[in-house]
Amino acid sequence: MNLRKTRPEDCMQVVEIIRQAQVYLKEQGIDQWQDGYPNEESIASDIRNGVSYVYETEGTVLGTMALIFEKEPTYEVVYDGAWETEEIPYATIHRIAVADSQKGKGIAGKMLAEAERICRENKIHTLRVDTHEDNKSMQTWIKKTGFVYCGWIKLFSGAKRLAFEKRMDRDRRDMYRTGWQRCLEKEYMDSECEFRGKHARVSLSVLKKLTAPLWVPDRDGKILIADTEYSWLQLAVDGEYFYMTSMFDPEGNLLQLYFDITNGTIWDNPENPQFDDMYLDVVLSADGYVAVLDEDELNEAYQENIISKAEYMRTLEEGNKLKDYLETYKEEMMEFCREWYRKFRKQ
Repeated sequence: MNLRKTRPEDCMQVVEIIRQAQVYLKEQGIDQWQDGYPNEESIASDIRNGVSYVYETEGTVLGTMALIFEKEPTYEVVYDGAWETEEIPYATIHRIAVADSQKGKGIAGKMLAEAERICRENKIHTLRVDTHEDNKSMQTWIKKTGFVYCGWIKLFSGAKRLAFEKRMDRDRRDMYRTGWQRCLEKEYMDSECEFRGKHARVSLSVLKKLTAPLWVPDRDGKILIADTEYSWLQLAVDGEYFYMTSMFDPEGNLLQLYFDITNGTIWDNPENPQFDDMYLDVVLSADGYVAVLDEDELNEAYQENIISKAEYMRTLEEGNKLKDYLETYKEEMMEFCREWYRKFRKQ
């Protein structure tokens, strides 16, 4: 099985898959693709323009979609929302459908994965898609595969469509540290708190079982920050562009405060805040040394169109602002971590 560009001889197989999708939508009472579009003419146009793709095996087409790298005119205005970014190039998925006989086999997900690969090869790291507001199954799939709702757009016909965007190659993390394979077992506790007058959430993870200890570079060599009975205190603050992790050894000695500069805290689940890593980091060592790290990674992300100029400039600004704050309030910051560590350990 593979995704490839559609050939003229594939046209009728693609049209049949589209027809099946039109019948399905009609049966579900969804007023989408019910005006004769897409049709053979529009599919043939996609093929001529080199934007039509099929997922096939041994000459049989199982799924189809259009992957377009030009700007979509109907996406210029978003109502009741906004795109994740307005500055970096994006690709758009249109006319995606899977043959009735192949539904439930993950074909759409495989097509999406291949589309993302093609985008990366072309230095495109953002995908957009839209769908009918009544097409709940499509919306579920879109959200499940990492797209974020951004508002709604109008087609040239005036019809309303819900708009979604997926920022690829972004490292999204959460306070639970879901998917952290190194840690096999931990004791976890958390609480709401206040930080500099803002709503925040703080948590402590006492590491019980790991696949291996974790050493990280330090200006004097290496430092051990994760092993059995080590503790990680995390802090997420509403309205701030950083996410803090401080590490303690089994005796309760503070080892390091590590700050990921982020795109802002995501509070979809208030008990498990998330953030997108923006590549730049700030570290405060237990001896009071403050340093900004990984500016080269931030520069590379900007040059590769993974982040926009506005995000790049804001990240630099936030990193330097945080460094200045830590230089002035390092003792207060370390005491904040020690105080919450003691509170959690008493529970």
